[in-house]
Amino acid sequence: MRLPISVCMIVRDEAEVLGVALESVRSWAEQVVVVDTGSRDDSLDVARRHGALVEQIEWKNDFSAARNVSMDLASAPWILIVDADEWIDPADTPRLATLIAEEPVRAYRFPQRNYVSNSGWARFVAGPMPPVWGLEAVGWVEARQVRLVPNRPGIRYEGPVHETMSGALERAGVERSDAEVPIHHVGKLRSEAVMARKKQLYHHLGRLKLQTHPGGQALLELGIQCSELGETAEARELLTRSLDELGPGPERARAVACLASQIETLDGLGAAESFLRTELPGVAGFPDAWERLGVLLVRAQRFARAAEVLESAVEAFPDAANLVVLAAECELTLGQYDRAAGLYDRLRTVAAGAGIGEVGFGIARAAQGDVGPLIECLRDPATSAFARGPRGAQRRLRADWILGGGPGTLRSAGTDVVRVELQSAYAARGRLAAAHALDPGLVTAARCGLEAVVRSLPRGAAARSVASRAAAMAGATRWSAADAALSTAH
Repeated sequence: MRLPISVCMIVRDEAEVLGVALESVRSWAEQVVVVDTGSRDDSLDVARRHGALVEQIEWKNDFSAARNVSMDLASAPWILIVDADEWIDPADTPRLATLIAEEPVRAYRFPQRNYVSNSGWARFVAGPMPPVWGLEAVGWVEARQVRLVPNRPGIRYEGPVHETMSGALERAGVERSDAEVPIHHVGKLRSEAVMARKKQLYHHLGRLKLQTHPGGQALLELGIQCSELGETAEARELLTRSLDELGPGPERARAVACLASQIETLDGLGAAESFLRTELPGVAGFPDAWERLGVLLVRAQRFARAAEVLESAVEAFPDAANLVVLAAECELTLGQYDRAAGLYDRLRTVAAGAGIGEVGFGIARAAQGDVGPLIECLRDPATSAFARGPRGAQRRLRADWILGGGPGTLRSAGTDVVRVELQSAYAARGRLAAAHALDPGLVTAARCGLEAVVRSLPRGAAARSVASRAAAMAGATRWSAADAALSTAH
């Protein structure tokens, strides 16, 4: 099914990923336009092989100018903006067809899923990444962006960097609506050299934008770029200035959250918490500052207060998956397993398909002696990969929870499932899992220092050794003896 959409993108030295992006749209897009701004790799050849209309232009330090060239070449009634390191699931084509058939005609904001390799990002959502790039991620950070617009001459980008069509859409009288067509973005997982180049470019263009388009938005954008480059003092100065000019709204909330991070780095947790509590009343209608306050309290190991703050925020923002995740992990840490299970159960709806709700619920139930839900997670291909990683709730996983159902439960589950569970426990709680598996003199091994024993093996071999031995000797008496030995030794 061909859709009356021109897919427009700008590229430079993107041959590594461009084919994936073009392959995802060539089967259904009426036209694909690629504007090259000076590639020295095979980007042009890749674009032509995939049937794209290719135009080469001189780079003028202006993203809007380049994007607008691509839009000027579009011939279809609709324009979809896609970057070279992005991918659209062809299964979402029917959704696109529905959007462009709706009346009145409007522009659509799509969720861009920026995949990341660690969970330390603000607004992090855990979940799997499409396997199209051959890379690995633990989840994503979502940002809403206008991507699908009617092809009209007056609807074009503005601003040399962090370009936007907001002003043009307002002048054209075209409304904007959210649509659930994910844009999968792999940019944050690319090589350090590629990322360093991009950060430096955005930093340079951000300074130019501040000169030509001064104001709160430009200050915020440049402050964030400085933060990403580790220029913390300048980031704080720029973000502080941005608060003097940004009115109430999501961008102010974003500035507050980012500024709190800079204050934490420069002045410590206490100063950052004090700043957030001062600013929170003005941005309480947005989740960013609540999440940052929760993170600060967790880092200070004030888990009870963090849980209280985060659960209040969850009530205000029930669909904010990142807040639910943080609150659930706090309750798990505090031993409030019923509350944790309830929050993870909510995640099964809020973040459906990500796996984090199912796995967290399984771990919370395992803490209460029911390993069944966790075993099901490990058996289910949709959640098993996520369940094995030492992240999120898995950091709280204990081998004695896994063994709480007794040897009969484990034997019925099968040795392979038990081994995988214990590998997860080893990654999160290595010393305890090792105590369960070392043989035969558990008390002596514990007193001699279990960590030294574990360190004597390569990390992977240690995990396999611990898991294999533990799965082979699942006897209730031995686990009790191991726990006793460990508590005696420490």
